[in-house]
Amino acid sequence: MSLPDQSARFPTWVVVLAALLAPIAIMLVYETAMDWSNRPVSTQEWSSNPHAGQELSDRNSFIVFMHASAQFAFVILGAWWLANTSRQRTLFLIIAVPLSGFIFLLATIGSMAG
Repeated sequence: MSLPDQSARFPTWVVVLAALLAPIAIMLVYETAMDWSNRPVSTQEWSSNPHAGQELSDRNSFIVFMHASAQFAFVILGAWWLANTSRQRTLFLIIAVPLSGFIFLLATIGSMAG
């Protein structure tokens, strides 16, 4: 039986919980932003701006980019914050990297699908 790592900043369960829940929270913010961005537009508003479709597309592309950036920043900053404890950092990265990538792909494809 091994002794717990005394140099750890956080208990291991906190690291695992953060690695599991933070990507989901980032995705929920992304989905909320996409829903807000794609609100119904009246015919008058649509007719008055001939570039409305391009503006909507640009805004959606920006939101997707910000979602990817937030997921990437979470993984990088989380690993950096846990730099003192290699065991916790490894555990964090093993959970957060594939989960963040999967959630990003799932949310992006889900937004495109409808």
